[in-house]
Amino acid sequence: MDQNLEQKLDAVMETLTEFKKEFTALQEDFHTHRLEFSRLQNDLNAHHLEFSSLKSELADHPGEFQKKTVERLERIETSILRLETEALEDLTNVRQEFSGRLTSRDYETQALNKRVLQLEGRLESLEQQ
Repeated sequence: MDQNLEQKLDAVMETLTEFKKEFTALQEDFHTHRLEFSRLQNDLNAHHLEFSSLKSELADHPGEFQKKTVERLERIETSILRLETEALEDLTNVRQEFSGRLTSRDYETQALNKRVLQLEGRLESLEQQ
């Protein structure tokens, strides 16, 4: 009977180890996405500043070229703002997925912890006999 409990405890520990590995992988993925988002945000901010500067310079020079250039820059700026929004939505979706996975793993971990406690109780009662 003791061997059976030990096997069950080993199985529970193995499952917990797998959960820990998966959790670590999820953390690494989340960190990678966060770094990528930061890099994209920095790139977009740099482009936004550059376009704003060009827009200001062109505002000082009247003419058709200026008008066309400003229109193009406004379209580019709109595209950049859209990309910023999409990047934020992507990061939010990744975070929600990560949170969902963690919640699922929390429930599984709680169930396993409950089983471990039950097995420990049985083991103690067997040891007392």
